[in-house]
Amino acid sequence: MSDRTTDSNRTGTRRVSRRAFLGTTGVASALALAGCNGGGEGGSSNGEPAKPDSLIVRAWGGAWQENLNSEVAEPFTEETGIEIEFDNTSEEVMQGQIRTALNQDRAPPVNVNWSTTLQSYKAADADLMVPLDTDEMTNLSGLLPAAQPDIGDAEWPFASLYSYVYSLSYNTDEVDSAPASWEELWGDGWSDGLGFYQGGTGFVPVLAELAGEELDGDMSATWDRLRDLSGNVGLIGEDDQLTTNLIDGEIAACTLIAANTYNARQDDQPVDYTVPEEGAVAKRDAMYTPRGQEDNVIYWGQEFIDYSAKAEINGPWSEGLGVAPLHGDAEVPDWMAESEMFPTSEEQFNSMITVDPANYVENSSYWSSQFNEITQS
Repeated sequence: MSDRTTDSNRTGTRRVSRRAFLGTTGVASALALAGCNGGGEGGSSNGEPAKPDSLIVRAWGGAWQENLNSEVAEPFTEETGIEIEFDNTSEEVMQGQIRTALNQDRAPPVNVNWSTTLQSYKAADADLMVPLDTDEMTNLSGLLPAAQPDIGDAEWPFASLYSYVYSLSYNTDEVDSAPASWEELWGDGWSDGLGFYQGGTGFVPVLAELAGEELDGDMSATWDRLRDLSGNVGLIGEDDQLTTNLIDGEIAACTLIAANTYNARQDDQPVDYTVPEEGAVAKRDAMYTPRGQEDNVIYWGQEFIDYSAKAEINGPWSEGLGVAPLHGDAEVPDWMAESEMFPTSEEQFNSMITVDPANYVENSSYWSSQFNEITQS
């Protein structure tokens, strides 16, 4: 089973072994922080900046962190000698902590932020990051166009690394056949049986599509549709809660990142996914280096991002997560290449429901608050 967070109210850092799986978070030690903000004496013999003892990377917990650790962090450590530690603070909270640290002229709590692409657009708009050094990061040039953000003057303020879809996932013991349309969720028989992400992530754009509205303005018809649906909503949560409750049959269907459903299926759990006829929301995840760090730490943080983008790393890491890699030379397995659930090309993205990043930066807080208010009332 794949879960994408441990507990968004629990924060900390830890170093995990290859098989440390579905772990809890620890507390960031002063030693780890010291290692990440200085470390190492002098430069290396080949002229590289001094290596910190470790880097702290914000990560989703569970299988997401497990795959990042085994497919990226461990080989990076073997190659560079730099240990990788993880902080499982939720991405929204972490972004706020980075902003606060910079406002107070302090070093940020993490050296690399692994976040959604849309949240990374917010961070770029707020000037929280150091643009990626394209002279040093040689793997960026091999990424697909969908990986490169279009914001501000920087060529690469951050890098998207893989793509995924917020599928309509369902419990096969509870649902006889895959819903052909999102409209079926408004029907009888779903009472308290549906689950959605906090703030309606992956679903608000679907609601607007069904309501025939753009994602701007007060979106009154969109919220009316949500009020009509609210009686069928049984769970508002995050990846681990949605995945666990779907497997257990506590909810019959939910919007869920396809990677979670794919990994649960690999564990022979009674779940499946579909993209209804109206389409589904496609997104990407990214990495960036926050401002406010020592130059050598920024350099090695960007080296870690570049290593994650390397075709030989990006492919196996993405496959392990159950997402589509964004390096053009990364190997894509047949089961992924043949499925609309794992878009890589612009054509595939255009067939999905996508959100304009500028619109997201301006309006996403409103969408989230409206969704939560209606579903929790």
